[in-house]
Amino acid sequence: MATHQVRALLMGGQACVFYGGAEFSRDTDLLILAARGDPAALEQALLAEEMAERERDRQYWQPLKAELEALRRAALRSASP
Repeated sequence: MATHQVRALLMGGQACVFYGGAEFSRDTDLLILAARGDPAALEQALLAEEMAERERDRQYWQPLKAELEALRRAALRSASP
């Protein structure tokens, strides 16, 4: 949001992490200042945040997906005559 100069307030678990506290959720809670200005900047900021979150999710799940695929292949090999 700061990159696109959109004023916002980070809340919840991620705010705790930012200030050194414990975090138990992976979501991000934002309060965006509704002011007159450039709505395109807000749209760009939200799109950039969504793309970054999708990439973080992809990286997070990649090892599990690889492990499940290896298990699936092993099961197929053991089931083959």
